Amino acid sequence: MRGQSSKPYSAKNRKSKKTRKRKRLLRKGIARRYLLRWGVLVFLFYGLNACQSDPNSPHGVAERFLDAHYVTMDLQAAKAYCIGLARKRVEEEIRLTEGQVIDVNTRRPRVYYTLLKETPRGEKRVSLQYVAKITVDGAGEFQKEFLLTLGEEEEGWRVMNYSEFDCCTIPHP
Repeated sequence: MRGQSSKPYSAKNRKSKKTRKRKRLLRKGIARRYLLRWGVLVFLFYGLNACQSDPNSPHGVAERFLDAHYVTMDLQAAKAYCIGLARKRVEEEIRLTEGQVIDVNTRRPRVYYTLLKETPRGEKRVSLQYVAKITVDGAGEFQKEFLLTLGEEEEGWRVMNYSEFDCCTIPHP
């Protein structure tokens, strides 16, 4: 018979039923916590990606260019977002840094940038002005301003020109 024990009813049998029930509930609780954790991780992954600008927008291209050029110092990746004068400048920077290895031993700066101003320059052009706080271990902090001019081309938005300016050196304590 299904669901019935062949053993006579006893206190020991009752304990084992309670134990099995507790274990089953515990497994359900673990499964719920497991699903909740994965749900939170998935939400954070998609939520944080949603905070990033659309990669096909001027802001998205500018941010990816700044990340590649200044944050990760990957000039080849930065070149992919450029055309015209900006591309020539990045290619020149690549030529000047040939033979210099950037690896885990390289003292990389920490770069945090913020959009200050957006200036439309007609229907298919825009200038974006950013300020960046740059921290180098052992060398202090300083700020730079970046001015990027972007244009919409057949392949999407691209950086046409960029300039960087020193501003407001922050003394290191």
